[in-house]
Amino acid sequence: MNSHPIIPGLVKEAYVAGSRHSVPSPDLTRSDVDGTSADFEWKAIGSDVYKVVAKGSVVIIGWSGDGRPRFDSESFHATCSCPDGARQRVESINSGKVYVCKHAEAALDSVLDSAAANEIESQRKARAAEATVVNKYHVAYQETQRKEQDAKFPGERKRIEHGLSKRSADEIMTLLKESVTTVDGLEALAKLFPKETMPAKTTTRCGRCKKEYDHNIPSDQIC
Repeated sequence: MNSHPIIPGLVKEAYVAGSRHSVPSPDLTRSDVDGTSADFEWKAIGSDVYKVVAKGSVVIIGWSGDGRPRFDSESFHATCSCPDGARQRVESINSGKVYVCKHAEAALDSVLDSAAANEIESQRKARAAEATVVNKYHVAYQETQRKEQDAKFPGERKRIEHGLSKRSADEIMTLLKESVTTVDGLEALAKLFPKETMPAKTTTRCGRCKKEYDHNIPSDQIC
């Protein structure tokens, strides 16, 4: 057995500690790795002897807005035979995250992949740097747009912003629908809502309730 076994890709962000308590690392009794897939087992001593099992592959499926990786909770799981282990398994199923008890947490903490952690940190920094550049560009673009607006339409931006802030969503919707009845109004709305934002009508009939819905519009619910 490797003197320093690790689970490929395993980092602290891949699981959530469901308990505030901590315990010593349990005894590792199996550490099989096939490529990126792991099959590990530990013996934990508490009020009884428990078995901790970690199986599968740690897979990143995306990144959150604040630069944290999101993991596939179906491809990797960690369980413990202790009473809290069963509760954490239910929490994992309900939340879509890998929740673990104190025994499983201690077990996983002992087989972390430091290379994977370094790579994630490197990607996090790169994404943060990219986001900073994009934000600077966005700020500069908005400032340019404001100057052009002020030059071409003096005072109009503040007038519109004030009106929008004072009217309800229903009032604004009524005004928009009324604008469709005039040539100038339709021309203005066509520019405001291009085909990419508001595509042409493409309805489908629901086989259950027989009502029509437009799959291009997320809010158009069916039964």
